[in-house]
Amino acid sequence: MVGAHIIDGLRSLAEKHSIIGDVRGRGLFVVVELVSDRDQRTPATALTRNIVDGLKNRGVLVGSIGVHANILKIRPPMVLSIEQASYMLDILDETLSAFT
Repeated sequence: MVGAHIIDGLRSLAEKHSIIGDVRGRGLFVVVELVSDRDQRTPATALTRNIVDGLKNRGVLVGSIGVHANILKIRPPMVLSIEQASYMLDILDETLSAFT
């Protein structure tokens, strides 16, 4: 239920932020691929570092993974509530807006 809320929220953010190239996941393990060009799927490596740091500065801890380190790895604790997930989505939206 919380995982589906996160994935749905991330897909909504992808409609707003063209840097989100793809959202994948199952349960509470979710990844968000960040790209500088959706059509070419160009990895946004440097921007991903900025996003990870920006999220950390706002109290949300995520990591980056992948060959190009352009994929946000979101693995919240199993006790995460819907309210906390919504907070994380709001902070991600703010951070993406600040850096793109």
